[in-house]
Amino acid sequence: MYESEAVYCRRKGKLMKCSAAEMKFTISLFPEIYAICRLPAGSEVPCWVSGREFLSVTHTEEELSIVCQQDKVPPEIECERGWRCLKIEAHLDFALLGVLASLTTALAGRGISVFVVSTFQTDYLLVRDRQADRAVAVLTGLGHDLVENKQYCPASDGR
Repeated sequence: MYESEAVYCRRKGKLMKCSAAEMKFTISLFPEIYAICRLPAGSEVPCWVSGREFLSVTHTEEELSIVCQQDKVPPEIECERGWRCLKIEAHLDFALLGVLASLTTALAGRGISVFVVSTFQTDYLLVRDRQADRAVAVLTGLGHDLVENKQYCPASDGR
């Protein structure tokens, strides 16, 4: 979707302009378990942060924040372990309003904590592994579709 395009959704069998909160998205749940790590400000990105799978690295004045697969994180690293990743399977235009608010408000209303990572193209919602099934139930209950995530392939597949 591009800024010049209107946002449409189906209401009572007719296509009508709608808000992002009314849109229904396809969402995938990654099978991996993730960790959200904190390293001291000024730290270099460690060598264990690599690969083709989902990961996020953010430098700020206060810290180096890393989201990556939990099994890659050394035990001595300060982190919150046990997160699952939900991906909105759509290119989200920057002009689109309310996407994250509609999803996180619904999850918060059910007591589900969310850690969000946004990229140029889309958004990722990390939820505690123990709450992942409940998060999926909340989102599918709102009419969003859940699909298996096949974006990432094991390194052993030769790609």
